[in-house]
Amino acid sequence: MLLILFAALLICYILLIALGELPMPIIGDLDAQQTPTEQPTNQPTDEPDPQTTDFSTPYFTPSVILQPSNDPSKLLQVYFIDVGQGDCAILISPNGETMLIDGGELGNYDTISGYLDELDIDDIDVMVATHAHSDHIGSLGTIADNYAVETFYTTKYDSSSKTYENMMESLRENGAEIKHISAELDTYIPWDDDITVRVMSPIKGIKYSDLNDSSLVLKITYGTQSLMMTGDLGESAESIMVDTYSNSDLQSTVLKVAHHGSETSSSQEFINAVSPQIAIISVGEGNKYGHPRPETLKRFKLRSIELFRTDKLGSILVSFTEDSYTLKPHV
Repeated sequence: MLLILFAALLICYILLIALGELPMPIIGDLDAQQTPTEQPTNQPTDEPDPQTTDFSTPYFTPSVILQPSNDPSKLLQVYFIDVGQGDCAILISPNGETMLIDGGELGNYDTISGYLDELDIDDIDVMVATHAHSDHIGSLGTIADNYAVETFYTTKYDSSSKTYENMMESLRENGAEIKHISAELDTYIPWDDDITVRVMSPIKGIKYSDLNDSSLVLKITYGTQSLMMTGDLGESAESIMVDTYSNSDLQSTVLKVAHHGSETSSSQEFINAVSPQIAIISVGEGNKYGHPRPETLKRFKLRSIELFRTDKLGSILVSFTEDSYTLKPHV
């Protein structure tokens, strides 16, 4: 009798649920039954916020992380040295070859030599001066006096400044091979068998009236990854490059932003053509020029390109495998 009564009550309960008179019972994990709340959309920012970003681990860009190498020695390491309002980068190839691109001001020598010593670099296989302004070549002469420089590359656009003359004298006195170079069809700087270093500008046969526009521009490629080093290239020279090269020639994984983020560089046309995953700005904190300029930052933001700045992070290390890269501040 009780069994019949229980069955009748169960049938009535099921009918009431079906008619919507009673709520459906919750089964399982209560947390899993909660209505999902809308998550805020991540908007592109000009640079990571040092107050909220965890810099203890490298940055990864998922779109380019394919299959990291299991061999840590097969890395192209690029150190963007914090030299204030200037440029300096130390590169170490997968096979241990070294390259120094620009050298900040004369007063940056101790900082640069400190990194060279920390990295156990006694010999510089390739030294590059992108152009003759002092915030790019200031320490190169002193470096040549204290480290063995095998080959030195710069453009034919020289300078009568004392800084430039002292640099060239130091290079000659210390036995460096000096080469003035410009871009022709497939012009390369020999460095490492696993790396191509292509000269993109200045282009032979074109007269550049501005020293910044004559900057030596290099595209450094390792496997599927690439880095564009631009010196202080201005918009008019950028336009010449866009007209001369295909987008595939210009496209680079990482872009070193020209002229410290000046408003006269990094045109939208050039940014679109290079189409970097990320960009690095070498710039001095609180500099008198207001670099990087807001209008320049906006152009990168329009393309959702994340920016990393030496005035915010200090020196920055980008490590490339043949098919991926990581980025982290280097203390």
